Order: sequence, then structure tokens, then C-alpha cells
Amino acid sequence: LHTIDAIRLNTRSRGLRRTLNGLMLHWQEYRTYRTHSDWRLPATSNAAESCINGIRELMRRCRGFRSEEQLTKWLTAFAIHKKTRVIRNSGYLK
Repeated sequence: LHTIDAIRLNTRSRGLRRTLNGLMLHWQEYRTYRTHSDWRLPATSNAAESCINGIRELMRRCRGFRSEEQLTKWLTAFAIHKKTRVIRNSGYLK
């Protein structure tokens, strides 16, 4: 964590500082797949990243939402539409 903090303090990129700050605050959550092996979590975050990218694309196309309620409805519809995620090469699907 000391190395990450040193990089965070020395960078000029606001985005990198924000990302590294989040990593420093939540570093234990990145290893949840190891600490809770009974949950059978994948070792990668590909499915989550795919979902986040889909949400970003939806928000870009909609150019904002009129209210938080509308945002919730859109995200719920998106989640229902994209409800299936396949974890490949993880050994969990047999």
C-alpha cells in the first residue's frame, strides 16, 4: 500500500489519483474471491466490467435522466435485459 500511496501522491492525473485512492480504501474487497471461496466467485472482474460498460453506454445514449427514479427504472430494465452472465474458463461451470 505504501508504493500505491507514493504513486498516488506523485501523479498529476486526477483520474489515476481517484482510482488509486479507491484501491487503497477497498483493497481487501479485491481478494474476496479468496477469503470467501464458498461463494464460488470468479477470480476476474470481466462480468462486472462488461456490465459497467453497458451501463455507461446506456447513460451516454440517454444523455442523462430526469430524476433518480427514472435512472433506477432504466438500470433495472438494463439489469433484467442483461441478466445472464457466463463465467468462462473458471472451473465453476461443469
